[in-house]
Amino acid sequence: MTPNTKTLCLVIIAACTPSHPEVRTSTSTSAPASSGLDLAGMDRSIVPGNDFFAYANGGWIKSHEIPPDRASYGTGAIVDELTAKRTAELITLAAQQAPANADARKIADYYASYLDEAGIAAKGLAPVSLELSRIAALRDVHALASALGGTLRADVDVLNNTNYD
Repeated sequence: MTPNTKTLCLVIIAACTPSHPEVRTSTSTSAPASSGLDLAGMDRSIVPGNDFFAYANGGWIKSHEIPPDRASYGTGAIVDELTAKRTAELITLAAQQAPANADARKIADYYASYLDEAGIAAKGLAPVSLELSRIAALRDVHALASALGGTLRADVDVLNNTNYD
């Protein structure tokens, strides 16, 4: 694992650490905190045998509206949003505190370039023009097969994603 990879892993792990106040915890005393059950998300007015989904999730469904820009919304989306927010905060902090050549600063600079929509739009297709011209030069399936095969490593089974060594 390279130092850059280690730094990125640490950033991601720190972003996922549940030490922030935004993480929702149950305040109910009817089940131990370690149970993992969201008792507030249940609807106990429904008989479990009649509609277990509504019994188990009815309270949450009643108290959480699906955002208008989404087709669905649940704990997966909430965790994803929280992780993205924490990662952005960590990268922003790294940009402010890291020395110029440090790995954390490189990650912050890379992230900033990703978010620079105006800079990306100004460059247009220029950064990939060489690859696009190579693709445009392909005239038959044999040239396409050669081009695609040229990108594969000989020591890896691409179908099973395993090394031959």
